[in-house]
Amino acid sequence: MIIFKTILQILKRNKKNLIISIGITLLLVFFISSQLKTNYLDQSTLKIAVVTQEDNALTDSFKDYIKKNQSLVNLPNISNKTITDALQFGEVDYVVWLPHTMMNELKEPQKNQLKTQTKEGSYKASWGDRVVDHYFNTYQLLQKNNPEKETNDLITMTTQVVNKTGNVVLDPTYQKKQDNMLRSITFNVIAYGLFLIIFASFTTINLTFSHDNLKIRNNLAPLSKRVFNRKVQLSILAYIGALTFLFIVFLLIFTKAEVNLMTFLLIINALFFTTTMISLASLVTTNLKNAEAINGASNLIVIGSCFIGGVFVPSQILPDFINKLASFTPTYWFTQNNLLLGQTLKYTKQTLHQFFFHCFILLAFTCAFIVIQYLLKMEDKQKKTK
Repeated sequence: MIIFKTILQILKRNKKNLIISIGITLLLVFFISSQLKTNYLDQSTLKIAVVTQEDNALTDSFKDYIKKNQSLVNLPNISNKTITDALQFGEVDYVVWLPHTMMNELKEPQKNQLKTQTKEGSYKASWGDRVVDHYFNTYQLLQKNNPEKETNDLITMTTQVVNKTGNVVLDPTYQKKQDNMLRSITFNVIAYGLFLIIFASFTTINLTFSHDNLKIRNNLAPLSKRVFNRKVQLSILAYIGALTFLFIVFLLIFTKAEVNLMTFLLIINALFFTTTMISLASLVTTNLKNAEAINGASNLIVIGSCFIGGVFVPSQILPDFINKLASFTPTYWFTQNNLLLGQTLKYTKQTLHQFFFHCFILLAFTCAFIVIQYLLKMEDKQKKTK
Protein backbone atom coordinates (compact mmCIF):
# COMPACT_ATOMS: atom_id res chain seq x y z
CA MET A 1 0.00 0.00 0.00
CA ILE A 2 2.90 2.35 0.77
CA ILE A 3 4.42 1.71 -2.64
CA PHE A 4 1.07 2.34 -4.32
CA LYS A 5 0.70 5.67 -2.52
CA THR A 6 4.26 6.56 -3.53
CA ILE A 7 3.43 5.77 -7.16
CA LEU A 8 0.37 8.00 -6.97
CA GLN A 9 2.41 10.84 -5.48
CA ILE A 10 5.01 10.56 -8.26
CA LEU A 11 2.32 10.56 -10.93
CA LYS A 12 0.53 13.44 -9.23
CA ARG A 13 3.64 15.59 -9.40
CA ASN A 14 3.93 14.81 -13.10
CA LYS A 15 0.27 15.27 -13.92
CA LYS A 16 0.90 17.56 -16.90
CA ASN A 17 1.06 14.71 -19.41
CA LEU A 18 -2.04 13.12 -17.90
CA ILE A 19 -4.06 16.33 -18.21
CA ILE A 20 -2.85 16.94 -21.77
CA SER A 21 -3.68 13.36 -22.83
CA ILE A 22 -7.16 13.49 -21.29
CA GLY A 23 -7.82 16.91 -22.82
CA ILE A 24 -6.78 15.80 -26.31
CA THR A 25 -8.83 12.62 -25.98
CA LEU A 26 -11.97 14.52 -24.98
CA LEU A 27 -11.50 16.91 -27.89
CA LEU A 28 -11.10 13.97 -30.26
CA VAL A 29 -14.25 12.28 -28.92
CA PHE A 30 -16.37 15.41 -29.34
CA PHE A 31 -14.87 16.22 -32.76
CA ILE A 32 -15.27 12.71 -34.17
CA SER A 33 -18.82 12.29 -32.86
CA SER A 34 -19.91 15.72 -34.11
CA GLN A 35 -18.45 15.04 -37.56
CA LEU A 36 -20.16 11.67 -37.79
CA LYS A 37 -23.49 13.08 -36.67
CA THR A 38 -23.24 15.92 -39.17
CA ASN A 39 -22.22 13.70 -42.07
CA TYR A 40 -24.40 10.69 -41.37
CA LEU A 41 -26.95 10.81 -38.61
CA ASP A 42 -28.47 14.27 -38.99
CA GLN A 43 -28.59 14.46 -42.77
CA SER A 44 -32.17 14.66 -44.07
CA THR A 45 -31.33 14.87 -47.80
CA LEU A 46 -28.95 13.01 -50.04
CA LYS A 47 -26.31 14.86 -52.07
CA ILE A 48 -26.56 13.34 -55.54
CA ALA A 49 -24.47 13.99 -58.64
CA VAL A 50 -25.92 13.02 -62.03
CA VAL A 51 -23.46 12.22 -64.82
CA THR A 52 -24.94 12.31 -68.33
CA GLN A 53 -23.42 11.76 -71.75
CA GLU A 54 -25.98 14.08 -73.32
CA ASP A 55 -28.76 16.26 -71.96
CA ASN A 56 -32.36 15.75 -73.06
CA ALA A 57 -35.87 16.17 -71.69
CA LEU A 58 -35.61 12.99 -69.61
CA THR A 59 -32.28 13.83 -67.96
CA ASP A 60 -33.42 17.42 -67.31
CA SER A 61 -36.60 16.16 -65.67
CA PHE A 62 -34.67 13.68 -63.56
CA LYS A 63 -32.26 16.40 -62.39
CA ASP A 64 -35.20 18.64 -61.46
CA TYR A 65 -36.65 15.76 -59.45
CA ILE A 66 -33.37 15.33 -57.57
CA LYS A 67 -33.11 19.09 -57.00
CA LYS A 68 -36.62 19.29 -55.49
CA ASN A 69 -36.52 16.13 -53.37
CA GLN A 70 -32.84 15.75 -52.51
CA SER A 71 -29.76 17.90 -53.20
CA LEU A 72 -28.31 18.06 -56.71
CA VAL A 73 -24.51 18.47 -56.84
CA ASN A 74 -22.70 19.70 -59.95
CA LEU A 75 -19.18 18.28 -60.11
CA PRO A 76 -16.49 20.38 -61.89
CA ASN A 77 -15.52 17.37 -64.00
CA ILE A 78 -16.38 13.69 -64.10
CA SER A 79 -12.96 12.07 -63.80
CA ASN A 80 -12.66 9.05 -61.51
CA LYS A 81 -10.35 10.95 -59.16
CA THR A 82 -12.74 13.90 -58.85
CA ILE A 83 -15.68 11.62 -58.08
CA THR A 84 -13.72 9.51 -55.57
CA ASP A 85 -12.41 12.61 -53.78
CA ALA A 86 -15.88 14.20 -53.73
CA LEU A 87 -17.36 11.07 -52.16
CA GLN A 88 -14.58 10.73 -49.63
CA PHE A 89 -14.70 14.34 -48.44
CA GLY A 90 -18.49 14.46 -48.22
CA GLU A 91 -19.07 16.84 -51.14
CA VAL A 92 -21.40 14.26 -52.67
CA ASP A 93 -23.05 11.11 -51.27
CA TYR A 94 -24.23 9.30 -54.38
CA VAL A 95 -23.25 9.44 -58.06
CA VAL A 96 -25.43 8.01 -60.84
CA TRP A 97 -24.58 7.70 -64.55
CA LEU A 98 -27.36 8.06 -67.15
CA PRO A 99 -26.31 6.57 -70.52
CA HIS A 100 -27.28 8.22 -73.82
CA THR A 101 -29.40 5.14 -74.56
CA MET A 102 -31.57 5.73 -71.48
CA MET A 103 -34.70 6.52 -73.50
CA ASN A 104 -34.50 3.21 -75.37
CA GLU A 105 -33.66 1.21 -72.25
CA LEU A 106 -36.79 2.46 -70.50
CA LYS A 107 -38.91 1.01 -73.29
CA GLU A 108 -37.75 -2.47 -72.31
CA PRO A 109 -39.80 -4.39 -69.69
CA GLN A 110 -36.75 -4.65 -67.44
CA LYS A 111 -34.60 -1.53 -66.98
CA ASN A 112 -30.86 -2.21 -67.00
CA GLN A 113 -29.00 -1.58 -63.77
CA LEU A 114 -27.58 1.94 -63.75
CA LYS A 115 -23.96 2.56 -62.84
CA THR A 116 -23.71 4.19 -59.41
CA GLN A 117 -20.99 4.93 -56.88
CA THR A 118 -20.99 5.76 -53.17
CA LYS A 119 -18.45 5.81 -50.39
CA GLU A 120 -17.52 2.23 -49.52
CA GLY A 121 -19.63 0.78 -46.72
CA SER A 122 -22.12 3.66 -46.70
CA TYR A 123 -25.82 3.00 -46.12
CA LYS A 124 -26.49 5.81 -48.60
CA ALA A 125 -26.02 3.38 -51.49
CA SER A 126 -29.40 1.83 -50.73
CA TRP A 127 -30.95 5.23 -50.04
CA GLY A 128 -29.72 6.58 -53.39
CA ASP A 129 -30.93 3.47 -55.23
CA ARG A 130 -34.41 4.01 -53.83
CA VAL A 131 -34.47 7.64 -54.89
CA VAL A 132 -33.34 6.83 -58.46
CA ASP A 133 -35.57 3.77 -58.83
CA HIS A 134 -38.58 5.75 -57.63
CA TYR A 135 -38.34 8.07 -60.63
CA PHE A 136 -37.59 5.54 -63.36
CA ASN A 137 -39.95 2.85 -62.04
CA THR A 138 -42.71 5.47 -62.05
CA TYR A 139 -41.85 6.41 -65.63
CA GLN A 140 -41.95 2.77 -66.76
CA LEU A 141 -45.24 2.13 -64.98
CA LEU A 142 -46.87 5.15 -66.63
CA GLN A 143 -45.40 4.10 -69.97
CA LYS A 144 -46.87 0.63 -69.60
CA ASN A 145 -50.32 1.92 -68.67
CA ASN A 146 -50.33 4.69 -71.29
CA PRO A 147 -48.75 3.23 -74.44
CA GLU A 148 -50.34 5.91 -76.61
CA LYS A 149 -48.54 8.75 -74.81
CA GLU A 150 -45.50 10.48 -76.27
CA THR A 151 -42.19 10.65 -74.40
CA ASN A 152 -42.65 14.29 -73.38
CA ASP A 153 -46.12 13.54 -72.02
CA LEU A 154 -44.77 10.61 -70.00
CA ILE A 155 -42.00 12.81 -68.59
CA THR A 156 -44.56 15.44 -67.54
CA MET A 157 -46.78 12.80 -65.89
CA THR A 158 -43.77 11.25 -64.14
CA THR A 159 -42.68 14.63 -62.81
CA GLN A 160 -46.13 15.28 -61.36
CA VAL A 161 -46.25 11.89 -59.64
CA VAL A 162 -42.76 11.76 -58.14
CA ASN A 163 -42.90 15.31 -56.83
CA LYS A 164 -46.02 14.39 -54.88
CA THR A 165 -44.68 11.11 -53.51
CA GLY A 166 -40.95 11.63 -53.72
CA ASN A 167 -40.09 11.23 -50.03
CA VAL A 168 -38.12 8.11 -49.17
CA VAL A 169 -38.47 6.55 -45.73
CA LEU A 170 -35.27 4.94 -44.51
CA ASP A 171 -35.27 1.46 -43.07
CA PRO A 172 -34.75 1.67 -39.28
CA THR A 173 -31.90 -0.85 -39.58
CA TYR A 174 -29.81 1.75 -41.40
CA GLN A 175 -30.21 4.19 -38.53
CA LYS A 176 -29.27 1.40 -36.12
CA LYS A 177 -26.18 0.65 -38.18
CA GLN A 178 -25.13 4.30 -38.13
CA ASP A 179 -25.57 4.44 -34.34
CA ASN A 180 -23.32 1.38 -34.09
CA MET A 181 -20.72 2.97 -36.38
CA LEU A 182 -20.70 6.14 -34.29
CA ARG A 183 -20.14 4.11 -31.14
CA SER A 184 -17.42 1.88 -32.59
CA ILE A 185 -15.46 4.72 -34.25
CA THR A 186 -15.63 6.78 -31.06
CA PHE A 187 -14.09 3.84 -29.19
CA ASN A 188 -11.06 4.11 -31.48
CA VAL A 189 -9.83 7.14 -29.52
CA ILE A 190 -8.69 4.74 -26.79
CA ALA A 191 -5.84 3.89 -29.14
CA TYR A 192 -4.60 7.46 -28.82
CA GLY A 193 -5.61 8.95 -25.47
CA LEU A 194 -5.20 5.92 -23.26
CA PHE A 195 -2.05 4.85 -25.11
CA LEU A 196 -0.44 8.24 -24.36
CA ILE A 197 -1.40 8.03 -20.69
CA ILE A 198 0.00 4.52 -20.35
CA PHE A 199 3.29 5.53 -21.96
CA ALA A 200 3.49 8.66 -19.80
CA SER A 201 2.83 6.65 -16.62
CA PHE A 202 5.49 4.03 -17.34
CA THR A 203 7.95 6.73 -18.40
CA THR A 204 7.50 8.75 -15.21
CA ILE A 205 7.80 5.76 -12.87
CA ASN A 206 10.71 4.03 -14.62
CA LEU A 207 12.75 7.21 -14.95
CA THR A 208 12.10 8.12 -11.31
CA PHE A 209 13.20 4.74 -9.95
CA SER A 210 16.21 4.58 -12.28
CA HIS A 211 18.02 7.38 -10.41
CA ASP A 212 21.22 6.07 -8.79
CA ASN A 213 20.51 7.56 -5.35
CA LEU A 214 17.05 6.04 -5.29
CA LYS A 215 18.40 2.69 -6.42
CA ILE A 216 20.87 2.62 -3.51
CA ARG A 217 18.14 3.56 -1.06
CA ASN A 218 15.79 0.85 -2.37
CA ASN A 219 18.55 -1.77 -2.15
CA LEU A 220 18.81 -1.04 1.58
CA ALA A 221 15.07 -1.64 2.05
CA PRO A 222 13.86 -4.88 3.70
CA LEU A 223 12.08 -5.87 0.48
CA SER A 224 14.04 -7.82 -2.10
CA LYS A 225 14.57 -6.19 -5.48
CA ARG A 226 12.25 -8.69 -7.17
CA VAL A 227 9.42 -8.13 -4.69
CA PHE A 228 9.87 -4.36 -4.85
CA ASN A 229 9.75 -4.31 -8.66
CA ARG A 230 6.68 -6.55 -8.63
CA LYS A 231 4.87 -4.19 -6.25
CA VAL A 232 5.80 -1.21 -8.41
CA GLN A 233 4.48 -2.94 -11.54
CA LEU A 234 1.26 -3.97 -9.78
CA SER A 235 0.77 -0.40 -8.58
CA ILE A 236 1.15 0.94 -12.13
CA LEU A 237 -1.26 -1.70 -13.41
CA ALA A 238 -3.82 -0.76 -10.76
CA TYR A 239 -3.53 2.90 -11.72
CA ILE A 240 -3.86 2.14 -15.45
CA GLY A 241 -6.72 -0.25 -14.76
CA ALA A 242 -8.64 2.49 -12.96
CA LEU A 243 -8.06 4.94 -15.83
CA THR A 244 -9.11 2.33 -18.39
CA PHE A 245 -12.32 1.71 -16.46
CA LEU A 246 -13.08 5.44 -16.38
CA PHE A 247 -12.31 5.80 -20.11
CA ILE A 248 -14.62 2.93 -21.06
CA VAL A 249 -17.43 4.11 -18.79
CA PHE A 250 -17.18 7.64 -20.21
CA LEU A 251 -17.33 6.38 -23.82
CA LEU A 252 -20.28 4.10 -23.05
CA ILE A 253 -22.20 6.96 -21.45
CA PHE A 254 -21.23 9.45 -24.15
CA THR A 255 -22.31 7.14 -27.00
CA LYS A 256 -25.46 6.08 -25.09
CA ALA A 257 -24.51 2.43 -25.35
CA GLU A 258 -27.15 -0.17 -24.63
CA VAL A 259 -26.65 -3.33 -22.61
CA ASN A 260 -26.20 -5.76 -25.48
CA LEU A 261 -23.66 -8.02 -27.15
CA MET A 262 -22.02 -5.18 -29.08
CA THR A 263 -21.25 -3.25 -25.88
CA PHE A 264 -19.84 -6.39 -24.28
CA LEU A 265 -17.58 -7.04 -27.28
CA LEU A 266 -16.43 -3.40 -27.42
CA ILE A 267 -15.31 -3.70 -23.79
CA ILE A 268 -13.52 -7.01 -24.45
CA ASN A 269 -11.72 -5.50 -27.45
CA ALA A 270 -10.68 -2.46 -25.40
CA LEU A 271 -9.32 -4.66 -22.60
CA PHE A 272 -7.30 -6.81 -25.01
CA PHE A 273 -5.83 -3.70 -26.60
CA THR A 274 -5.07 -2.10 -23.23
CA THR A 275 -3.12 -5.21 -22.23
CA THR A 276 -1.11 -4.94 -25.45
CA MET A 277 -0.43 -1.25 -24.86
CA ILE A 278 0.80 -1.97 -21.32
CA SER A 279 3.24 -4.64 -22.51
CA LEU A 280 4.57 -2.40 -25.30
CA ALA A 281 4.93 0.64 -23.03
CA SER A 282 6.74 -1.46 -20.43
CA LEU A 283 9.11 -2.84 -23.08
CA VAL A 284 10.03 0.60 -24.46
CA THR A 285 10.33 2.52 -21.19
CA THR A 286 12.29 -0.23 -19.44
CA ASN A 287 14.99 -0.42 -22.10
CA LEU A 288 15.29 3.29 -22.92
CA LYS A 289 16.81 5.27 -20.04
CA ASN A 290 16.70 8.72 -21.61
CA ALA A 291 13.56 10.87 -21.29
CA GLU A 292 13.94 12.42 -24.74
CA ALA A 293 14.40 9.02 -26.37
CA ILE A 294 11.34 7.61 -24.60
CA ASN A 295 9.18 10.60 -25.52
CA GLY A 296 10.31 10.38 -29.12
CA ALA A 297 9.63 6.65 -29.28
CA SER A 298 6.21 6.97 -27.62
CA ASN A 299 5.12 9.76 -29.96
CA LEU A 300 6.29 7.79 -32.98
CA ILE A 301 4.56 4.61 -31.85
CA VAL A 302 1.29 6.18 -30.67
CA ILE A 303 0.75 8.83 -33.35
CA GLY A 304 2.25 6.75 -36.17
CA SER A 305 0.16 3.67 -35.41
CA CYS A 306 -2.98 5.81 -35.06
CA PHE A 307 -2.45 7.41 -38.46
CA ILE A 308 -1.87 4.18 -40.38
CA GLY A 309 -4.01 2.00 -38.11
CA GLY A 310 -7.37 3.61 -38.84
CA VAL A 311 -7.89 5.95 -35.86
CA PHE A 312 -7.37 9.32 -37.56
CA VAL A 313 -7.90 8.19 -41.17
CA PRO A 314 -10.31 5.33 -42.05
CA SER A 315 -8.39 2.27 -43.18
CA GLN A 316 -10.86 1.78 -46.06
CA ILE A 317 -9.45 4.79 -47.93
CA LEU A 318 -5.77 4.09 -47.27
CA PRO A 319 -3.65 2.39 -49.96
CA ASP A 320 -3.21 -1.36 -49.70
CA PHE A 321 0.49 -1.12 -48.87
CA ILE A 322 -0.32 1.19 -45.93
CA ASN A 323 -2.88 -1.29 -44.60
CA LYS A 324 -0.37 -4.12 -44.98
CA LEU A 325 2.16 -2.06 -43.03
CA ALA A 326 -0.47 -1.18 -40.42
CA SER A 327 -1.26 -4.86 -39.89
CA PHE A 328 2.07 -5.13 -38.05
CA THR A 329 0.73 -2.78 -35.35
CA PRO A 330 -1.79 -3.68 -32.59
CA THR A 331 -3.76 -0.50 -33.31
CA TYR A 332 -4.82 -1.81 -36.73
CA TRP A 333 -6.42 -4.95 -35.29
CA PHE A 334 -8.10 -2.97 -32.51
CA THR A 335 -9.75 -0.59 -35.00
CA GLN A 336 -10.62 -3.47 -37.36
CA ASN A 337 -12.55 -5.11 -34.55
CA ASN A 338 -14.38 -1.87 -33.79
CA LEU A 339 -15.18 -1.46 -37.49
CA LEU A 340 -16.47 -5.03 -37.62
CA LEU A 341 -18.78 -4.40 -34.65
CA GLY A 342 -19.99 -1.12 -36.13
CA GLN A 343 -20.98 -2.77 -39.40
CA THR A 344 -22.70 -5.76 -37.82
CA LEU A 345 -26.40 -5.87 -36.99
CA LYS A 346 -26.79 -9.63 -36.66
CA TYR A 347 -24.00 -11.62 -35.03
CA THR A 348 -23.20 -14.93 -36.63
CA LYS A 349 -20.60 -17.58 -35.82
CA GLN A 350 -18.47 -16.19 -38.63
CA THR A 351 -18.62 -12.66 -37.20
CA LEU A 352 -17.68 -13.80 -33.70
CA HIS A 353 -14.93 -16.02 -35.09
CA GLN A 354 -13.44 -13.04 -36.93
CA PHE A 355 -13.73 -10.83 -33.83
CA PHE A 356 -11.97 -13.28 -31.51
CA PHE A 357 -9.34 -14.02 -34.16
CA HIS A 358 -8.42 -10.31 -34.06
CA CYS A 359 -8.36 -10.50 -30.26
CA PHE A 360 -6.02 -13.48 -30.54
CA ILE A 361 -3.69 -11.39 -32.71
CA LEU A 362 -3.68 -8.67 -30.03
CA LEU A 363 -2.86 -11.36 -27.46
CA ALA A 364 -0.02 -12.58 -29.68
CA PHE A 365 1.40 -9.03 -29.78
CA THR A 366 1.20 -8.90 -25.98
CA CYS A 367 3.05 -12.18 -25.57
CA ALA A 368 5.68 -11.12 -28.11
CA PHE A 369 6.38 -7.86 -26.25
CA ILE A 370 6.62 -9.69 -22.92
CA VAL A 371 9.02 -12.29 -24.34
CA ILE A 372 11.20 -9.61 -25.96
CA GLN A 373 11.39 -7.68 -22.68
CA TYR A 374 12.30 -10.87 -20.80
CA LEU A 375 15.06 -11.74 -23.29
CA LEU A 376 16.50 -8.23 -23.13
CA LYS A 377 16.44 -8.41 -19.34
CA MET A 378 18.29 -11.73 -19.37
CA GLU A 379 20.85 -10.35 -21.79
CA ASP A 380 21.39 -7.32 -19.56
CA LYS A 381 21.92 -9.60 -16.55
CA GLN A 382 24.49 -11.65 -18.40
CA LYS A 383 26.42 -8.52 -19.33
CA LYS A 384 26.51 -7.38 -15.71
CA THR A 385 27.77 -10.74 -14.45
CA LYS A 386 30.71 -10.75 -16.89
